[in-house]
Amino acid sequence: MARKPRIHFEGAIYHVTQRGVAGASIFQDDADRKRFLERLGEAAEDHGVRVYLFCLMPNHIHLVVETPGGNISAFMHRLLTAYSLYFNVRHGRSGHLMQGRFKAIPVQGDQYLLNLSRYIHLNPVKGSAGRKVPIRARAEALRAYAWSSFRGYAGLERPWDFVDEGPLLAMMPVVPARRRSAYARFVQDGLAIPENDWPSIEQVRWGWGDDTFLAQIQHAHESECKRYSRAEDVSFRHVANRMDPEEVLRWVSREFEVSVADLKRRGYRNQARAAALMMLHRHSALSQRDVGELLKAGTGAAVSQRLAALRRDMAADPKLARRIESLSEAIGRGKS
Repeated sequence: MARKPRIHFEGAIYHVTQRGVAGASIFQDDADRKRFLERLGEAAEDHGVRVYLFCLMPNHIHLVVETPGGNISAFMHRLLTAYSLYFNVRHGRSGHLMQGRFKAIPVQGDQYLLNLSRYIHLNPVKGSAGRKVPIRARAEALRAYAWSSFRGYAGLERPWDFVDEGPLLAMMPVVPARRRSAYARFVQDGLAIPENDWPSIEQVRWGWGDDTFLAQIQHAHESECKRYSRAEDVSFRHVANRMDPEEVLRWVSREFEVSVADLKRRGYRNQARAAALMMLHRHSALSQRDVGELLKAGTGAAVSQRLAALRRDMAADPKLARRIESLSEAIGRGKS
């Protein structure tokens, strides 16, 4: 099935959503949520992405991000791959954690961005109205919810370091000292809006914005469809060529005739394990820290040292160098 093209441009703002496979939970406890937010901050820094807000729900996430570099696919691939790897290792599972591709809906700035922020921050109490929970109780639940950026915006706790609150708070028509309390009131006022009046994510086709903005997004989408005959997202295809870490390990296992379990075993030191470190870093979009975590090889700095040692061995041994580079080329081609 052809993929719907994504709209990429420098400075684009997106409402990003991602669900767990088959609606399953993607967080088992607070340790998972903390790790996801750590990965979010790292990915944002690595890719120069501005995170405006987030909300973590049991089986899905909401993000609003701006991409000065027009690189939403690379950013999300980095984030989701790193977190899924951590989750599977920690909970002893395998396979996909996330359901299909993430959704990235373009957002017009100013009032549309502000209203969307209210919609997302209210997610933890969305549905309470249908259970006839009083507004006051819902407001208390909203203020108590720890896993969104709302508490930071509202001045209820120290803001998250990676969240850029400036643009949204600047929209509050009050003096700077009162912007956080004004934003908190703005979001809480949304509790009085009937839930049937809130837009559905599934109903948003082109983006969040006025008619002119939506027409521009639609035109850009149609242009992408014409440009790529298969209507695929080229940026997504580029990152999709980076293999699942377990598949990379199977390639190394076959080449060096060792088991994947040995490659992952702490203290197993030979050229096959070093090659696995290098291939994972090259072909799985993992940072050196992520590679070290997967293979129990220590910190990112420790992995860097191991890779430097392998490169020295390759410089001294042309046969080893050819073997490593041939393996890398084969993985890149996706051929056995």
